[in-house]
Amino acid sequence: MSVSRQSYRDRVAQDRARADRVADDLDRVADTVVAHAQEIRELLALIARIEDEVTRWFETAAQRLRDYAPLADGPLLKAAVDAPWAAWPFQPGNLPASGIGSGSRSASSCRARVSRRVVPKSKVDVWA
Repeated sequence: MSVSRQSYRDRVAQDRARADRVADDLDRVADTVVAHAQEIRELLALIARIEDEVTRWFETAAQRLRDYAPLADGPLLKAAVDAPWAAWPFQPGNLPASGIGSGSRSASSCRARVSRRVVPKSKVDVWA
């Protein structure tokens, strides 16, 4: 057998071995992808079951609320419609500036203001 012929056979054998390794790698990757797809299918099925359970729970809770709605009269209805804080002077949209730490007032002026209005003198001394 000639050297060139043997060289050609060696080259074909190397190419075939390399192709076999690549094919094995592709098979492993394909198996991994299939396993991952199965995990995803199982997770989606679990999510669907959870969604169904949650939907049924909310439907039951909403039905109970609809059943009790006619009973919501008097003080319960007044508490739901007329919140006790509705007449407060400060609401989330018009809160006053903090003052302490913002540089507009000193801590001592805030203590003095608070002590005049709300807090007894014994409580103000805690801040000193």
